[in-house]
Amino acid sequence: MGIVATVLPLDAIAWAAPPAAASSVANTGWGEPVALYKAVYDTRFAASRAFGERMAARGVDTAATTTGDITALWNDTFYPQWQKGAAAIAGLTARGPLFCLEELARDHGMRVVFRAQHSSSSAGAVQHEIEGAGVVVEAVRRVATDSDWVSVVSDVIARHPRTVAANASVQVQTVRPAMQVPEDEVLYSWVIAPVVRS
Repeated sequence: MGIVATVLPLDAIAWAAPPAAASSVANTGWGEPVALYKAVYDTRFAASRAFGERMAARGVDTAATTTGDITALWNDTFYPQWQKGAAAIAGLTARGPLFCLEELARDHGMRVVFRAQHSSSSAGAVQHEIEGAGVVVEAVRRVATDSDWVSVVSDVIARHPRTVAANASVQVQTVRPAMQVPEDEVLYSWVIAPVVRS
């Protein structure tokens, strides 16, 4: 993804989420959040299950995959909805589901507007490589060091702004994660939405 730390303008940092905000994420200045149609999670991974639980607790409808194959979800859920019109979705999954949904979304006028790669690093840390709208990247960067990184990243995703500005990318680590990522797997949190520029 060509992750490079980015210096954000001061006004972007001023309305990003506060650090270590496991119970809530500030949304001052974020504007209208994107309306999430579904949040996708994979029952094979503890972090992904925790994401699904957190999003459900925030009132977002969830959709599960048990194998990483999203064919049934596509046929039964996303395709019928997207035939009616674009509807934003989010997820914390392996690469396969994200790749398929990203490609299918293009035909319906949507794209990935936020993506964070979560992988296990040496010494038990979780490495996050984050890209998306500058204010969202900064918000995730500030909270992803929290030991409960899944919850706080989920909270930021649930408040993802409807309109997005210039992109940024950054890396950060969770040193003492409450939720590990399997050593042989890379997980991705993401938002697919219609592109509405500010």
